[in-house]
Amino acid sequence: VARDGVCVATRAEDCRESELCASIGRCTLDERGATCVAGGPPDCAGSRGCAGLGECGVARERCTTCERSDGCRAEGLCDLVEGTCRATSALACRRSVACRTEGRCNASKGVCVR
Repeated sequence: VARDGVCVATRAEDCRESELCASIGRCTLDERGATCVAGGPPDCAGSRGCAGLGECGVARERCTTCERSDGCRAEGLCDLVEGTCRATSALACRRSVACRTEGRCNASKGVCVR
């Protein structure tokens, strides 16, 4: 749909079928229905940005590297492993919110555990 001479997404399908989805993982229509955003790691995982630049994590509704992602800060998912952000070290886990609040300070099978 055109608004003020600019093509904008108005449906979820518009985002999923867009070049923004394929290139930088903006595959989800935001809550206001105004723009396409990265709704979560699955959006980023299928993008060229993940494959080529390692931007497989999400921060502020945009794809980013794992170490800059919300998942890294919250869950210790700071390392890219086969296209997915994973916890691969106790150090990453110890720096996470999950360690401070839930005692999940060790890495096992890609996640932080007690």
